[in-house]
Amino acid sequence: MLYVIYILAGIALMSLFRLIVGPTFQDRLLSLSLVSVILVLMLCVLAVYLDQSFYLDIAMVYALLSFGEIVAFVKIHYWRKHR
Repeated sequence: MLYVIYILAGIALMSLFRLIVGPTFQDRLLSLSLVSVILVLMLCVLAVYLDQSFYLDIAMVYALLSFGEIVAFVKIHYWRKHR
């Protein structure tokens, strides 16, 4: 089961590369969203692997916060573009 976490970590690192190098704002935003989803998945897998339910609580809170950060980045980009 631990190999799944390693695979997800590898995918997250590749997505972080796109987040840093991404040519457009949309690429960066999509990779940020993907990294957030992967981190939530890693926390869920870790909760099942360690049999600790508080990791699921952390995953839920992080998922809600990541949605807020995506909305905030889109608003900031919109304001900068249309000023």
